[in-house]
Amino acid sequence: MSYDNDYPYGDHRSSRSRSRRRRSKKKTGRRILLGVGVFVVVALGLGAWLAYTANTAYTYLNQARDYAQAAKTALLAGDTQKAETSVDDAVRTSTQAKDATDSLIWKGAAAIPYVGQPLDVVSQITDVVNGLTVDVLTPSVEVGATLDPSQLRGPDGAIDIAALRDASPALSQAAAAADVLNAQSQAIEEPTFVAQVGDARIQLQDQTHELTTLLTNTDIAAKVLPAMLGADGPRNYFMAFQTLSESRGTGGLIGGLGIVRAVDGKVAVDSLGSNRELRIPYDPIDLGPDFFNTYESRFQPTQNWQNSNVSPHFPYAGRIWQSMWEQETGERVDGALATDPVALGYILDVVGPITMGDGEVIDGSNVVQITQSDATSASRTTTPRARPTSRTSPPGWSRRCRATSDLPVRCSKHSAKPPAKATSPCGARTRHCKRSWVRPRSATKFPTAPTRTPRWW
Repeated sequence: MSYDNDYPYGDHRSSRSRSRRRRSKKKTGRRILLGVGVFVVVALGLGAWLAYTANTAYTYLNQARDYAQAAKTALLAGDTQKAETSVDDAVRTSTQAKDATDSLIWKGAAAIPYVGQPLDVVSQITDVVNGLTVDVLTPSVEVGATLDPSQLRGPDGAIDIAALRDASPALSQAAAAADVLNAQSQAIEEPTFVAQVGDARIQLQDQTHELTTLLTNTDIAAKVLPAMLGADGPRNYFMAFQTLSESRGTGGLIGGLGIVRAVDGKVAVDSLGSNRELRIPYDPIDLGPDFFNTYESRFQPTQNWQNSNVSPHFPYAGRIWQSMWEQETGERVDGALATDPVALGYILDVVGPITMGDGEVIDGSNVVQITQSDATSASRTTTPRARPTSRTSPPGWSRRCRATSDLPVRCSKHSAKPPAKATSPCGARTRHCKRSWVRPRSATKFPTAPTRTPRWW
């Protein structure tokens, strides 16, 4: 008997089994398609949410940056109320940006290798920006309200030393926080892609570095200024005015000098003079073997005021000026300062214009022109150099090509040696001599002019 005869329902059962398998496969396929669809929908939703969050964080970060810049501008302008309002807005927007990037979904996406690395960079940027607004800008604005120049200077021009000392702890705290955040920003890695994130990273690093430098210098100034301004007793300083016409290691040749005196925050300048009041040489001082081998053996800066600041190391110049002034007057100053017309212009922008004895007003906009150009022109106009108007020698004048007892003979470089047979250098080789009028030296400075040998070159 066959299988089919023994089991008359065999075909029916096998068909039902095949039907069940087909239905099972269809259900499995539907489940897979449903799972894929759900995954795609969730992925698209997460992508859309991340895009929205990223755009929100970017918007808040830009707003925080604008508010922080507005606070800085208002603080420098002395508008403390606007600065405080702008800082509050900067804190609010930076906190919103930080909240947007602190969610679990954002952190999970940022943990994905390569793809999530730009998201991680954005998180680090928002952390630094929020720290800057909360830990740096807020105390800085509070201190700035105390150190407002209009409030810091009294009616008599004296600086409020107590306010400087009171602000020092807050400035130190802000400077320390800025230094930590600067190191944190410098450690942010470059994003693997998304150029906008990379640009924001570079801008943040530059701005945090600039802010840290500014706060560090301000903190140092708040610590040392009270003592420098005479809080612990009178202080006297040698002030060197460096001209930009001839460069030196610390900036330029000394064109003028003065003594700055500070007592209880009140600063005055006296003993103003030009470099003509300095003599050569001075008694040398010992600044060590390195200084001697590098500078003293070649330029004699401790003896010659013209080279006193040839080294770019300012403490060397300060000690030399201190020694020179002591040799000139017997007064030993407490320190040395140096400025140039450009830096003086910045100072005048802060402290205000100065009215000279003749009524001329000098401020930051005209100090460079007056000190570098107008003063020289006025000096030349006051003592003009006389010029001969004819070929006849004016009284007291002589031709350079004539051999005289009190003037050097100057001929051109074409004259290798003096003429062998000539009563004057302009005899046989007149075409080689420079014909011009020269004025004899002042009889008051040189009472007896020595006989000079004709000079040839």
